[in-house]
Amino acid sequence: MDCSSRTDILKQALENGIIDMDSLCMQLEELNRNRILKEVHTSKIWCGKSQSKGRIYNYYYTYLPDRKKPGKKKLIKRSTLEKLEDTIVEHYSSDNESHEKLFRDVFSDWLEFKSKIVSDGTVYHYRADYKRFFKDTDFENTAVSAINEETILAFLSDRVKSLELTQRAMKALGGYINEVLESAVANRYISSNPYTLAKPKLKLIAKKCVLKKPKTEEERTLTPHEIKALISQLYKEYEHKPGYISPYAIELALLTGMRIGELSALRWSDITDVITVRSSEKAHRPENGSIYYTVEGTKTGRERQIPLTAAMSDLFRRIAEAEKNAGYSKDREFVFINGDGRIKSVNIDRCLERKCKQAGIERKTIHDIRRTVNSALRGIGVTAPVAASLMGHTPEVNENYYTYDTSELESKRLLLEQAAASLISEAV
Repeated sequence: MDCSSRTDILKQALENGIIDMDSLCMQLEELNRNRILKEVHTSKIWCGKSQSKGRIYNYYYTYLPDRKKPGKKKLIKRSTLEKLEDTIVEHYSSDNESHEKLFRDVFSDWLEFKSKIVSDGTVYHYRADYKRFFKDTDFENTAVSAINEETILAFLSDRVKSLELTQRAMKALGGYINEVLESAVANRYISSNPYTLAKPKLKLIAKKCVLKKPKTEEERTLTPHEIKALISQLYKEYEHKPGYISPYAIELALLTGMRIGELSALRWSDITDVITVRSSEKAHRPENGSIYYTVEGTKTGRERQIPLTAAMSDLFRRIAEAEKNAGYSKDREFVFINGDGRIKSVNIDRCLERKCKQAGIERKTIHDIRRTVNSALRGIGVTAPVAASLMGHTPEVNENYYTYDTSELESKRLLLEQAAASLISEAV
């Protein structure tokens, strides 16, 4: 039966009263209402008490997307559950009826979905990028149904020029547009993603991007002269301010190549005849509130062991003595502490910045030190799998270590001592 036949049959059924149009409309409205409440609206609905003029009232609450602020929600409350559900249905139905689902609205929905599967730090990054790329542009206020290949290419070209984007930044911008439009397809706001048509032509726009000069090897690592100057500055600090603990963390980075979050989260219980790296500091940036830090698992989700060298043992002895003399907590859990408790990674980073400035060398980071230690290991003939296992790289690299690296901890201890000796001797 073709479509025209079906249409004729439906017309005849309506004309002869076989189908009640009013009843049919009511059923469709009820189906749509249930779909919105069960599938479209994903925020929690709860009942809470509110006091006013000495009386206590029950209210029903939920969050609805704020059309004026992409990525954010506004709190809604109603006196009954039915009234709250009516507000929810009206909110989402108005979007569908107007057919004006704007890019910023879909971005907000996409961000809500992403917030369930990524860290709040990543969500914070997404919001910052939205302000950078889309805020106060015509594109954010364009209905997704009106976005096409030309719209996307024109917007990207304008952003590349006005923001002086690098190719990497342009790629990130394009990635956002692609994912948001894919979300629009998934939610049936549009039938297909126009970004797929624009993508082959992005190379033309990429030619207009700002060319970011890649860092040289010297800029990404520390030279022997810089190592000598930095170590000298650290020991000056030990002499004048022995209770200032952050410089000791920098020294441990030079001996191990540990990540800055791993240094901050290191516990005394992690140190035996090896250093077991099992924790790392994580920064959290909630939408409303200041940044806060927690100690969680490592970046790769796996523990690793670093053999304890004589230089490391001596450093830990000096740290314990300095903290005891400074009167810090007797029940010390973390290695790097001060009067306020565990030293955060941001404090270690700021300390390194000051030490570099005082030493008269270019600004370096703990990650630059990490690259330097790895380079020293490779420079004395350490294989890539062994170096990767000591540095704690990705799980894929660690799998290579388990497959190819048969060296014992004692061998690794000697390798670390040789690498440290190589760094120091070149610096002297």
